[in-house]
Amino acid sequence: MSRKNKADLSLVLVTMGWGASFILSKQVLGELEVFNFLALRFLIAFMIALVIFIKPMQSINRQTIKYGLGLGVVLFLGFSIQTFGLSFTSVSKSAFITGLSVVLVPILLAAVEQKRPEPKILIGSMTAVLGLGLLTMTGTGQSINLGDVLTLISAFFFALHIVGVGAVTGRKASKEFPVQAVPMAILQIGTVGALSLVLSFIMETPKLPQTPSIWFNVAVLALLCTAAAFIVQNVAQQYTTATRTALIYAMEPVFAAVCGYVLLGEVLGTSALIGAGLILTGTLISEIPISLPPKATLDLIDLE
Repeated sequence: MSRKNKADLSLVLVTMGWGASFILSKQVLGELEVFNFLALRFLIAFMIALVIFIKPMQSINRQTIKYGLGLGVVLFLGFSIQTFGLSFTSVSKSAFITGLSVVLVPILLAAVEQKRPEPKILIGSMTAVLGLGLLTMTGTGQSINLGDVLTLISAFFFALHIVGVGAVTGRKASKEFPVQAVPMAILQIGTVGALSLVLSFIMETPKLPQTPSIWFNVAVLALLCTAAAFIVQNVAQQYTTATRTALIYAMEPVFAAVCGYVLLGEVLGTSALIGAGLILTGTLISEIPISLPPKATLDLIDLE
């Protein structure tokens, strides 16, 4: 199996884990406040990763520290805003709205490269926005709730994070930016944990989980959905593209919706299901490569 295929398979496993993480996080939020929860999740993940990869961390260079801290702040904004939003909306809705980050990735890439988005990206974006409207409008005359708005904002930061990791660790950037993928991932995790801990002491009353089930959720989220997942992402994106990564991540809300239905009994209404389908369709339209004449392509998506 080629490195590219191994990278893609690894990202699929990460996506499955993140899909399940929505329901685990929702349950933890019933007992812990947002920053308290994020501090526990990310600091435990940081300590585990630090012990396992102590040697690479001892030789971390300035470039890695610089980009690790920067991307860590972006990741913190994404997770903190998303987690606040999850307190006010359902697992399925949160996952599908977060999935819009996939649509935003090629748009951000086009902006960075100062190129006009391809027609398929515009079509995919409009389809996804229509789906967002159907998903979040739960009834006639009702507006979207606070959780939906916060989750939409978090989607932007997750898209920015995908683009940032791709730019810093991608094959084309590796010669320009000599960063170390694993130490950078660990530094990002630590940054999210540290910022969450500070804000938890300022804004909340920090405490430890009181029940074994919540400790179990936090442990799974820390070990599998944080430490393992972000290290795999940072390493895998050395061998694949940001847009290909985003396409794989498009399946995250599907996994989350299945978990929400099986474990929490969450059922989307007819219009919400149509909306979720449109978001997924728009995501796929935006990311699936389409063969175009050489003069017509904008060379935005490089799927090798």
